[in-house]
Amino acid sequence: MSEETSVLIKKNLSAFDRVGSYNQDQINGFDEAFLNQFLQFISLNNAQHGLDAMAGNGNLTHRMMSYCHHHNIKLPSFTLLEYSSVQTELARTTFNEANVNIINGDVLTMSDRISQQALAANYFDRV
Repeated sequence: MSEETSVLIKKNLSAFDRVGSYNQDQINGFDEAFLNQFLQFISLNNAQHGLDAMAGNGNLTHRMMSYCHHHNIKLPSFTLLEYSSVQTELARTTFNEANVNIINGDVLTMSDRISQQALAANYFDRV
């Protein structure tokens, strides 16, 4: 990431739509130790349907999928819900798996921003 982009992100968090790709874990303050502990805590070994709310480009879902593959865990289905249309499109370029549903949506209304269709209630067992 260029220094100019880094400064823009620090000045205006809504700038993510303009700059596109960035290191979400770094911006959110998540280090490797925290992420590894998180993956163990959410117990993916018996998950069926996961929701990555405010998913950005899908980096957390990608990490969860890698964790499942590495630990021979049956892969749950994932829904990525992201408000930013730019980040949603970045996520769409990352995933081609049938079990990943990417929605340009609003976490406050739990609905698709384009169709206004609400996500199914009580569907997710990991959020």
